[in-house]
Amino acid sequence: MSKRLFIAADIPVSKNIIELSQKLKQKLNNEGIKWVPLQNFHLTLKFLGDTDEVFIPGIINALQQSVSGIKPFDINIKGMGKFSSFGHTKVIWLGVDDKTNSLSDIATQVNKNLIDLGFAFEKRSFKAHLTLARVKYIRNENFLSDLIQNYAHTQFQNHKVKEIILYQSILKPSGPIYKPISTISL
Repeated sequence: MSKRLFIAADIPVSKNIIELSQKLKQKLNNEGIKWVPLQNFHLTLKFLGDTDEVFIPGIINALQQSVSGIKPFDINIKGMGKFSSFGHTKVIWLGVDDKTNSLSDIATQVNKNLIDLGFAFEKRSFKAHLTLARVKYIRNENFLSDLIQNYAHTQFQNHKVKEIILYQSILKPSGPIYKPISTISL
């Protein structure tokens, strides 16, 4: 049996992010935007997709190897931006400032350590971010760009990353449910 899996660091949501989310929803309420529920906030290190359960012990072992020697570290949730395709916004995100580069190091090691299990190596460079929303359509891209620019340098919260988690994503009509399968402490 297969499970839809991803690897992430949990990010508890601060009051600042809750307030930002409420403001953005009000200002963009007539747009085709699906907001990430705040209880699902996380920082994805690698999306594995549909994966046969027989691989889960190997994935956990690869994750343990990937974080070996890495101690808990601080990150800053700072700034806002967007990912676009052909001039159309697809994702609205919050930036992650990791002065130690530990997130990137972990993502690179996870990528390398999962190759032997048949997972493709991610060729795109790792860009740490927290997805706020996925955009189906937006009528005024300039308005969104101006809004994002207003928060481009805003400091939202600090967080100490102490663990990474292998999650199962269970897709429901009401939205995904994220179920932790294994937690690996740093």
